[in-house]
Amino acid sequence: MTPATQYRMFDLVQWLPADAADAFARRVKRRQYQAGQLIYAQGDEGAEMYRIVSGHVRMLARTEEGREVVFLRFGPGDCFGVSSLIDDAPRPHTAEAASAVEMEVLSRRDCNELRSEYRGFDAGLLQLMSRMMRYSSGLFRELSLGGIEQRIALRILQGVEAASKAAPRDGPGELALSQSEIALMVGASRQTVNRILNRMQDAGIIATEYNNIVVKDMTGLRGLAVSAPDD
Repeated sequence: MTPATQYRMFDLVQWLPADAADAFARRVKRRQYQAGQLIYAQGDEGAEMYRIVSGHVRMLARTEEGREVVFLRFGPGDCFGVSSLIDDAPRPHTAEAASAVEMEVLSRRDCNELRSEYRGFDAGLLQLMSRMMRYSSGLFRELSLGGIEQRIALRILQGVEAASKAAPRDGPGELALSQSEIALMVGASRQTVNRILNRMQDAGIIATEYNNIVVKDMTGLRGLAVSAPDD
């Protein structure tokens, strides 16, 4: 990796020394999933971890009543499925392909061997888990204190910034995200999401296309994400 390499927020490789990163690359196997395909279900035994090469994966939590919430959406470079390899507990959520996905897959056995052979790999896993914990704390704060408009603005901002970090580009930020997915992320109805997105579009902050959001005013979006009126 060169100093100019751009990493996703949850890319384990960014914390690995060169020898551990090379060993990780040698151990992983490539696997593909189709859009909508289940990767693992909440409650399953965890036998492997994943790093996305292309496409997107959504993390869902389901209640006993069947209510579903999308709390995280991973993109290229992001790693997930790590916690069950560390604590041997069942999967805490469901992972599903949001698009056609190609991933690098590391088995529990290979993960344990890398942890034993490379201190830097074990330290990298700690960094990854720490970042995930901090992100989860932010989500809890968002759901507890923020209004719907603020939650929507935050989700769009986080998605655009993550995509921009992984693949820097000039011009407006874009995010491939449907209104239905946003509704699941913020715990609101699709109708409410549609109304708020239209309001943001009328204000010149975003432009909406089919399953795609273009950010026209990043400053305005950040302002909404920090403090927005309840809908």
